[in-house]
Amino acid sequence: WSQQRQNMQLSDEIERFLQRLKTEWAIETGLIERLYQWDRGVTEVLIKEGIDASIIAHRAGLDESKAKKAKQLVDDQYGALEGLFAFVKAEHPLSEYFIRSVHGELTQHQDSVDAVDAHGRRIQVPFLRGTYKTQPNNPRRSDGTAFEYCPPERVVDEMQRLVELYLEYEPSCPPEVL
Repeated sequence: WSQQRQNMQLSDEIERFLQRLKTEWAIETGLIERLYQWDRGVTEVLIKEGIDASIIAHRAGLDESKAKKAKQLVDDQYGALEGLFAFVKAEHPLSEYFIRSVHGELTQHQDSVDAVDAHGRRIQVPFLRGTYKTQPNNPRRSDGTAFEYCPPERVVDEMQRLVELYLEYEPSCPPEVL
């Protein structure tokens, strides 16, 4: 493994692989979050050709403005992944500031988010970037029950606790577990 890794590093093969992997993860993150929709074939072309609004428009069948918006969203996801890779390489320490900054970068071009009003209607609400939530977000499961996330008034305490636990276990815990 060590010999193969050294050979790959000398040939830039690992960097090309990581580039493709980051592109795929960036695209798939937006698909999971329903920021845009297209089939696997579009994703594969974008991994191969690069993130380009004209390719998105042509292959995904989006108009030019939606394709440009989708490109911005994918670029945001990619930038956030770069930050996470730097974190994994220990170039950035874990802190609440770092977490909020990744969130801000991840959502830089996301103007609104789906929500449900008091009457059960789907609405769009402004998206708060790089900040903790101020409203509950308890999505409904297919059986109608609510999945309860941390209440807004507890988020700051829980994030502080997360960082404290991470820092406590960091010296002695394998990175994949951490």
